[in-house]
Parts: sequence; structure tokens; C-alpha cells
Amino acid sequence: MESTGYMRGLNFGHWISQYGELSDDYFKSYITESDFEQVARWGFDHIRLPIDYPVFYNEKTGEFIENGLKYADFAIQTAKKYGLNVVLDLHRTPGYSFNNTYDKVKNSLFTNENQQKLFISIWQMFAERYINEGDNLYFELLNELVQESSEPWNELWPKAVKAIEEISPNRKIVVGSNHWNNPDELKYLKVLDDPNIVYNFHCYAPFLFTHQRASWEKNMLAYPCSVVYPMNVKEHKQFFIDNDPWLLENFDRIGKEELKTFIQSAIDFKKEHNCKVYCGEFGVIENADLDSAVRWLNDIIDIFNENGIGHAAWSYRGFAKITDENRNAVSEEMIKALSK
Repeated sequence: MESTGYMRGLNFGHWISQYGELSDDYFKSYITESDFEQVARWGFDHIRLPIDYPVFYNEKTGEFIENGLKYADFAIQTAKKYGLNVVLDLHRTPGYSFNNTYDKVKNSLFTNENQQKLFISIWQMFAERYINEGDNLYFELLNELVQESSEPWNELWPKAVKAIEEISPNRKIVVGSNHWNNPDELKYLKVLDDPNIVYNFHCYAPFLFTHQRASWEKNMLAYPCSVVYPMNVKEHKQFFIDNDPWLLENFDRIGKEELKTFIQSAIDFKKEHNCKVYCGEFGVIENADLDSAVRWLNDIIDIFNENGIGHAAWSYRGFAKITDENRNAVSEEMIKALSK
């Protein structure tokens, strides 16, 4: 994504996706115009805007909710006011959520033809709604696919691309890989002869460091030790024996050189296909010590920049603790690392 205005980004997570509550009061207060101004002032060039379908679609009536769509409108227009671009990310769609992993009852998108038609119609709606927007707006079709195989996704996503491009021929469209956008899964994605397509992966490696003591991960929450970066793998030998023996077998230490191996497949994919590649999520949980988080961010962003990979950190509020409860930067060093 070289020189396109999508090189240095932040996710506006936990706002109109994975929200505290589905209410106007929450949406109006969690992110405001001042947040866009601050992100631009810090030197970022775009935001990734996750959105969950209950915000803008009523499953009972089958109608789009104008009162919810206004928040996407607000984000796109306010971003533009401050010179920021937007990746509009469909974080959840009817019949699919990354939180349900392999649950075939809850995640019925790939076996339910009506839900697939609805998925495409959602993107047709967005294409029509934002037809007058230019390269300030990218569409990201679906967040963190988790399926046994990439084949069902390879059947569906080109149909959505075709539907979008029939309305908005020059719209850039972001397509993610399988298994929570694992970079190693990019090679299984269908590659189209289409300059509008941007291929997406996420990176939270090594997971024991970036998600240490995460409340929603049982094995992480149960692990009492603080994990620093660079990481001495042998210090956490039993954890890796129980959870990720591959790391124990392959690394004694994880620093910048080893970090690059986790995304080397994305770098190789970019070179092989001469295509645009984007990292839509990466970051370190606030439980990690700040100095370690800054070192990790500096290293991974150096790798991204050296290889022309645009990126957006998760997240401006929540998880990574980039900002405090008053929306001030927790660490100037972290902001320097993220925005360089």
C-alpha cells in the first residue's frame, strides 16, 4: 500500500463494533470529532473503522437502519475533514462472526444462500451510499475469516467484489485470509487480476506476549508470569509445551529477526503476485510492560515499512492502551513508534 495514504493507521475498535452497548448515547460519546483531530495531529494517515451489522441492519424487518448508518457517515466525513482515509471493515455480518470460530450453527454464512445474498447486498448498499467518495475510502469485506478451508470464502468474496465494482468500479477492496487473517493463509486466497484488490493479514505474534493475561483467553489468563519483549522462549518452556510447541522447537529467543519470520509469508505473497498487502490489525495488550510494547511496535513497524506494508494498530481505545480514560496518549514513545 505504498504512498496511498494507508501506511500508518489506527483502528477505532470498540465503537460501532464490539461495542460496550448498542445505543446512541454510547456511540455519540465513545468516539468524537476530537479523536479524529488527535489521530491526524499525531501523524497517522488513516483509520480502520470496524462496524457490526446490528448497528445498521435489522434482521427482523430486513431493513437497513439509517440511524446506525449515520455513524459510518460521520466517521468518513470527519476523517476527510482532518485528512484521514478510512478502511470500512465489516466486522460481523449476518451468519458470520470471528468470535464463533468453527461453530457451523452460528456461522452459517457459507452454507446459507440467503445470507450470502444479504452479504453481497450489504456491500452493494455501501457502494451506492459512498459512490461519491474517492480513494479516501476502502472497503474491507469481512473481518477474520475462520473456516476449515479457504474455498468457501474464495467462492463468495469475488462475487462481492463484482457487485461492488458494478456500482463503484474504482473502489479499493480489502480481502482477508483465513484463520483470523493469518499471514500463512494468504497463499490459499484466490488472486484476481484486479488492481483494486488489497490482501489483508493480522499479526499478534508471539501471542503469549501480545495477549498476556487476556481475560477472554483461558490459557493466557491462567498464566501468571509477565512476558517481556524480546522474549526468551525457554523462560516459558512449560507454556509452550502445553500450547505452542512449534515455537519451543524453532526459537530460543523472539526479537525483530524472529518477528519477521511470522510475517515472511505475507512479504513473499506481496512479491510473488506484485500486489498490495495490508496488516489491518496488530498490537500489544495493555497488560504488557510499556517498554516491551514500544520495542515490539518499533520492530514490527520497521518490518512493515521496509516491505511497503500499510498497517493499522488495534486499537486507539481499549486493548493496547494507546490512550487513557481522558483520551490522552499514554506514551509519547508509543505514538512515535506507531506513527513513524
